[in-house]
Amino acid sequence: MLSSYLNILLGDLPKESMQALDLDGKKIVKLTTTDKEKIEQCTSLKILQMNNCNLTSLDNLPNIPTLTKIQLSDNYLKGAELSKLTIYPHLQKIEICNNQIVELKDFAVLKDLKELVYLDIQPNKAAEDPKYRQKLFEMIPHLKAIDSYSKTGESVDEEEEEEEFDEEEEEEEGGSFLAEDEE
Repeated sequence: MLSSYLNILLGDLPKESMQALDLDGKKIVKLTTTDKEKIEQCTSLKILQMNNCNLTSLDNLPNIPTLTKIQLSDNYLKGAELSKLTIYPHLQKIEICNNQIVELKDFAVLKDLKELVYLDIQPNKAAEDPKYRQKLFEMIPHLKAIDSYSKTGESVDEEEEEEEFDEEEEEEEGGSFLAEDEE
């Protein structure tokens, strides 16, 4: 159970200054209200990683207004779950690769996230449309890059993208905690 793991993981750490939480590989499937409450103790969290967690739902996502980056790749999320990400007004980067998102129109809910500039979605069925990037840039005009490509089709070096993102975050102080993968 994730809440037991979070008790051990977070323990006596200063949760209010934690900036990153890596839950990659934890077989979560769906967050409980207890999980949500424990993660919400990390009031300065900027990055939440839940890749390869067998997630089928984004119900009970922790409400942390400071979150700027969320990683949800390699799960079983459908397009309807994207609307649950709109609770993060300062979200700048979403990585939601290799899920079960079929329709491009499902991404339209992200247009209200005015600080969102990076979106990674490949491979999802929605990205099989040869013009998916063009359509997403039209749908969400403030995006700078989709799957590491700019609006003009130029490759955006992922390292440069990460450096730029990290520079924006560098001004903030606080720690991070990366969980080890569970077998």
